[in-house]
Order: sequence, then C-alpha cells, then structure tokens
Amino acid sequence: MGGYTFAQMHSQKHWYCSQKRKGCKAKVKLNEDGILVSALTEHCHSPPQIHVTNSGHYLVLRNVNHELVFLPSNRGKGVILLYKGYTFAHMTNKTRWYCSKKSAGCKARLITTHDGALMHVTEAYHNHPPPSLYRTNDGKIIKL
Repeated sequence: MGGYTFAQMHSQKHWYCSQKRKGCKAKVKLNEDGILVSALTEHCHSPPQIHVTNSGHYLVLRNVNHELVFLPSNRGKGVILLYKGYTFAHMTNKTRWYCSKKSAGCKARLITTHDGALMHVTEAYHNHPPPSLYRTNDGKIIKL
C-alpha cells in the first residue's frame, strides 16, 4: 500500500507497518477472503526504497546515500537543510539540526560535520509527512 511494507502479527487478518517497533501506527485489516476491511494509513516515516530484481526478488535498500541540500531561509537569514524531503533548521551551533516541524512535536534530528557532510541521524522518524516542495527552473525550492 503506497510503497510501505506491512507484516502479519498474531492473526492472518491484521497487518502492521514494518516500522511498528519504531512507533509507526499504520495498520490494515483484511477479511477471510483477503479483502481490505479497514486501514489506518498515516505513517510517521517515508516508505522504504525497494528494488525488484530481474528474477522478481524484492530488495529493501538501506543506507542509501541521500543528498543534503543547504538552502537560504525564506526569512532572509540563515539556511535550512533539506534531507530526504524534510526540512531542518540548525540548533545553537551549525552542526546540530532539528526538523522544521519541531514546534508541532516532531523529534527528528541530525548532526552534520562542520563542512556539511551528514555525520549521524540521531532521530530519523517524523510524526508528519514531508512538506510539498517545488524546484523552480532557476534552482530555487518553494514550499507549496
């Protein structure tokens, strides 16, 4: 469903998001015929990156190198960081970053080196979907 993965737990009818242990509450319920009866489809993370091989096997890609993009802030001072579709603002120093939705309770955080390379993701999961962003022809990114 939507690129997300689910696993059965305790029943053939109930399927839970594969990231349940990390706090995701998404789940689906099927009837005896395998038809969807109900679903809670709001995830607190992006879907996994899955590759289908020529032989039809599925591979979940982990530790994919995601580009960090530093952008000027819309407020005219400082920069924001774009990572995996989410925006981050820096904390008191320039290497610790928190999700731009921190005020809405999101605890996602990451640490960069002084030269801007990703060093560590201290909290990877967001409690909201990524913002809708658009890149203009001149390279600017606009929040929709």
